[in-house]
Amino acid sequence: MLALAERRVASRGPFQMPTGRPGVDQSHFASRNLLFSGVPFNSGFVNLLSGKAGTKNGSPTESIVSPLGRSSVVPGGGSFHGYTYTGQDATNFTSNTIAVIGSFNSIATTQYFFANNTNSNGVGINITSAGLLQWTMFGVVAVSSTITLVVNVPYFIIASKNGSTGISWLVMRLDTGVIVTASTASGTPNAGNGTYIVGNGVTTTTPMIGNLAAVMFSSAYHAPALLRQWAANPWALWYPGGRY
Repeated sequence: MLALAERRVASRGPFQMPTGRPGVDQSHFASRNLLFSGVPFNSGFVNLLSGKAGTKNGSPTESIVSPLGRSSVVPGGGSFHGYTYTGQDATNFTSNTIAVIGSFNSIATTQYFFANNTNSNGVGINITSAGLLQWTMFGVVAVSSTITLVVNVPYFIIASKNGSTGISWLVMRLDTGVIVTASTASGTPNAGNGTYIVGNGVTTTTPMIGNLAAVMFSSAYHAPALLRQWAANPWALWYPGGRY
């Protein structure tokens, strides 16, 4: 397990960022088939699996953002803002899970949290200009959930794709603990190119306008009951042994 220097963040509600060192909890069920796990660190966004920061594009910054805690602030603006990671696994897995902890400062355009490619293929998770949460299989289909996000709310978001069978969604407000779930259809994506993007999408002009505190991507599916189990301790995968 990689562990970085400890950080301390004041309490921000029932599910605030814990104090302690970020790392990867290998005992957590969400670590199965983990392909990427990242948090903000030292003015960048570090892949905890490798200990390496992504290449910074545009002008994202690191800051303490209330009520999330340590976050990467992505300014948006239709430019290539975010972090890229080359040489990642480009296998076209039938199942995937993407989880994000973050918040939006504006919802007026399509905005991506994460994508696993830069060649208009692969998968990503985003919101529409109306705030509707989506799983996009680039060049194939964008699957909309029934969950709409709003500005200035800290969210824990999970989307878990079970092959071509369906997608399980869970969104929890970290300020109140209120959970919303959904189940939707799925599809079969095209393979990505092994370059992952945090805070933007494959066109590189659809950046998130907001704050990212944690992101993960795996090739495993997790059933709705497990997503609820994870929501009881949303930071656990990234902050093993963290104190609240």
